[in-house]
Amino acid sequence: MSAPSGKCLVLDGSEHFTVGIPPAKIKGFPRVPLRLEMMLYLESFDAWGYPGNPTLLGLRALSDSWLGWIQPTWERSGAPRFASGVGDGVPYEVFAKSFPKNRWCHVAIVFDGKETATFLLDGKSLGSITGRIFRDDPSPVTLSFGPFKGMIDELRLSVGP
Repeated sequence: MSAPSGKCLVLDGSEHFTVGIPPAKIKGFPRVPLRLEMMLYLESFDAWGYPGNPTLLGLRALSDSWLGWIQPTWERSGAPRFASGVGDGVPYEVFAKSFPKNRWCHVAIVFDGKETATFLLDGKSLGSITGRIFRDDPSPVTLSFGPFKGMIDELRLSVGP
């Protein structure tokens, strides 16, 4: 864009946002393809020491039924990891060493509606998770993002193929 316009969400590293979504609003959940994405201008990962192991970008239905880019509160590397209730897909070392800073990038988490979820950075896969990620349960789904120091734009949850 030669002349950007509009506004984005500017974060100072202390914000963690959550939005509750009734399961009926995500037709077919948890057995439907999902895509969670955003544009991110990262200055720093600021969740180390933040209470409650925040989900930087992700969805949670129950304590063991979730998928996301998480930052364990006491992970001293200062970097998150991509994980779910069934295991890890991208370790914190990948984000600590190679995640771009001080430029816009596209981050996406794609779930195939079956048993595979992939973390994409600028359209390239950093890793995947396979297993029963979401349980069949009528619990509300929570969409979470933050904390970061930087900016977020175009946050989206898409449902379906």
